[in-house]
Amino acid sequence: MIRKLLATAAIVALLGLATPTTDALAATPKIGASCTKLNQQVVVKFIKLKCVKSGTKKVWKRIGSVPRPAPKPTITPTPSPTAPILFDQSGSPASVCKLPQASYRDDVQSGWPRNPARILPIGNINYAMLFVDFASAPAVQATEAVYGIISPMSENEFTEQSSGRLNLKYLPHSKWLRLNGDPKSYDLRTFFGHRQLIADAIAAADAEYDFSKVDGVVVMTDPRTTPLVNGPALTARPGMGIWADGKEILNGTNSGADLRYWGYRWANHEISHNFGLPDLYAYNSNTQLSAHRFVGDFSYMGLINGTAPGLTGWERWSLNWLTDDQMLCEPKVGQKFRLSAVANNTGTRMAVLKLGGTRAIALEYRIQTGMDARMGQAGVLAYSVDTSIASGDGTIQVIPEQVASHSTAATALYEVGDEISFGGRTFKIISMDATSAGIELVK
Repeated sequence: MIRKLLATAAIVALLGLATPTTDALAATPKIGASCTKLNQQVVVKFIKLKCVKSGTKKVWKRIGSVPRPAPKPTITPTPSPTAPILFDQSGSPASVCKLPQASYRDDVQSGWPRNPARILPIGNINYAMLFVDFASAPAVQATEAVYGIISPMSENEFTEQSSGRLNLKYLPHSKWLRLNGDPKSYDLRTFFGHRQLIADAIAAADAEYDFSKVDGVVVMTDPRTTPLVNGPALTARPGMGIWADGKEILNGTNSGADLRYWGYRWANHEISHNFGLPDLYAYNSNTQLSAHRFVGDFSYMGLINGTAPGLTGWERWSLNWLTDDQMLCEPKVGQKFRLSAVANNTGTRMAVLKLGGTRAIALEYRIQTGMDARMGQAGVLAYSVDTSIASGDGTIQVIPEQVASHSTAATALYEVGDEISFGGRTFKIISMDATSAGIELVK
C-alpha cells in the first residue's frame, strides 16, 4: 500500500513538472496574432491593441498608440571655470639691474655706464660710406653695386631691432678712391693698422666730402677683388680718432672678402660695435662649432647669419632700444609675470634677476617674426650675463633647455611646463600664446 502511494505521488510530481503554467503559455500580444477575450485592450511597447473578431477568429488589431514618457534629462556637471592667472608686473627700479661694467675692456661692453666714445644709436645717425681699391687689386664692380650689397637691408634691420628708435643712413661717396699704399701694410689685427686704413680712406675723400656731420665711417672694398680678408670695427678712444673737417671720428669699419659670406648683416654687426656691443662668439676657438658655444644661433653679435639673429633683450636694453619701463627687475619668489615678445615694442619685454654684483639671469620671449622668422619655434630664452667677462669670452651665455654644443631654437627655448634652473634660482613657464609667455619665479 505504501509503495502504491509513493508511486502515485511520484507520478503526480512528474506531471506537475511537465505541465506548463498558464503564465508560461501566454504569448506576448502582437498585431494579427490570436486573442481569446473579445474587446480586450492591451498596450505593448507603446502600441494599443484590441481583441477583435476577424471572420471566425479573434485577433489583435492596432487601434492607436500611447505617448512615450519624456526621457530623463542627462545632467552634465558644469566644469568649474579655470581661474585666470593673475600676473604681477611689479619689480625694483630698472637701475637696480644695470650691472656695472667690470671687464678689462670697455670700448665694447655689456655693463653700465655706457662708454661715451661709442655712438648712442637713437634718432638720426649718419655714416659716410667710402669706396677704396688698390693698384694691385683694382675694383671691377661699380660703387652702386657694392652699395647695393648693404643698402637698404642693413638700415631696415636696424629700424626693426631698435623698434623704430634708430634711423641710420649711409651717405655714399660714389666713386672709387685709389689707395696707393701696399694693402699688406694695413694690419687689421691691430688698432693702429686698422686706424691707418680708415684714416687713408678719409684723407682720399676729404677734398670732396664733408665729414663734419657724420657719426661714423664705413670703408667699402670690392668683395670680388679685395686683398683685405675681413672687416673689423674701429672703436677708438677720444684723442686717438681721425680728424676731418673739425670732427674727431672715433667709430668706423671696413669691408673685406668675408662680405661675400656674411652679406649686408656684416655691417650691422660691426656698426653695433660702434654702438658699444661686445662680440658674443668665442675668440678662443678652433672650430666653427666651438666659436659659437656661448649663444649659438641667437644674436647677430654671435653668429651673424644664424637662424635667430635678433639681438637679445639685454643688448637692446643697453642701447636703449628696450626701455627701462619695458623690463622687469628683480621679481620675487612666487611672483607670476607676463613677458611680451622681445621683438614687439609693447609690454614687459625682458625680466632680469641679479645673481651677484656683476651677474644676472635674463629671460625673454622669442617668436618667429622679422629677423627671427627662420627660428623654427617660439619659446622663452634664458641666458646669463656677467659684466666682468670681456667681449669674446662669454659675457652673455645661453642657458639651454637641452644641453647642446650649439644652441638653436630647438635646444635652447623653454615651453609651458619647463623649468629654468640656474644659479640657485628656478623659473617655471606657466603659459604661452602668440604674443606673450607667463612665468613664475619658483625659488
